[in-house]
Amino acid sequence: MTRFSVGDVTDVVQGFGSPDLTLQASSSLVWRTSTYKDDRTVAIQCDKAAATINRTLVQKLKSPSALLQVVIVVFVPSI
Repeated sequence: MTRFSVGDVTDVVQGFGSPDLTLQASSSLVWRTSTYKDDRTVAIQCDKAAATINRTLVQKLKSPSALLQVVIVVFVPSI
């Protein structure tokens, strides 16, 4: 689960991890609705795409002074 917040506006994206995720990219991160993986991929099979992110949050991000808070919560299944 990832929570994106700008000020008082928040959106949540649910997705899955994978042992294949390297998080090696230094300039961008991607949450994907597909199972495609590359160095930018943070999560796969997400329940939202860019077009479905809260539009108020997107508008707030257009401000040069906007601060985006990203909280990633990882649930590890017990074996």
